[in-house]
Amino acid sequence: MRHYRAKHENEAGAAVMTFPPGDRKQELDEALVDFIVKDSQPFTVVSDPGFRALVAKLDPTCTLPSRQTVKAMVERRDVEEKEKAKAALQNVDSVSLTADMWTSINMDAYLAVTCHAIHAGELSTTLVGVRPFPISHTAENVAGTARELLREWALEEKHAVCLAHALNLIVKKAMDATPGLDNIRSKTRRMITYFKSSTTAKEKLQQIQNAPTQEDPPSTSTAQPEPAASSQGPSGVLDDKQSPIPKPVPPGKPVPRNTSILCALREGVF
Repeated sequence: MRHYRAKHENEAGAAVMTFPPGDRKQELDEALVDFIVKDSQPFTVVSDPGFRALVAKLDPTCTLPSRQTVKAMVERRDVEEKEKAKAALQNVDSVSLTADMWTSINMDAYLAVTCHAIHAGELSTTLVGVRPFPISHTAENVAGTARELLREWALEEKHAVCLAHALNLIVKKAMDATPGLDNIRSKTRRMITYFKSSTTAKEKLQQIQNAPTQEDPPSTSTAQPEPAASSQGPSGVLDDKQSPIPKPVPPGKPVPRNTSILCALREGVF
């Protein structure tokens, strides 16, 4: 039937696209490599019964390569694409690197290094390497691997320091060198964790935050009110109406809306 249709449709003047056997096989092999690479498929997919049945339905004449052949095809494509990426990066003025550390399902550590550059007026991103990283995850070791990849890709003279990363390091070092800041940061982390882990506390905090912003009128009395008995609600956060004011409020100054949070911080709830 296929021969009949091709023969008589050609005779009727219809345009029929045909491929020489070699070209068609190469086209299908390239499509198979694209499928495996883009969708992160294992090489063994060519042996799966469902995949083989699908290919047979689409093209009964297609013969799938073996798993070993597919592996060689993917490795060859990797070499070709790497050479293209190297050539493209030689045409940029400077590059910046980012590193990502991750662990496989077998608990093996890997370091992925990505190169960013402006090419033809557009931002381009290229993965320059994924290396096993069994050594200590220190900044010096990460930098050493990054330098090796820069040499491998001939980008040593083009590497530019990331300004955002440099500023981040400056801020972190300044915070570490500031006396007393560690205690404040620690209390802040505990406070955020507390409200994230308790839905009741989160709802109470939202009620306080959504309360009217108009402050109470200034007090005209110099006598301080007797503190109420301290008690806690089901959330463990001291209530505004139940909790004492952390410090005596001077005459003429309103009571702050976040009294319960201040009391909790002072009493060590967080």
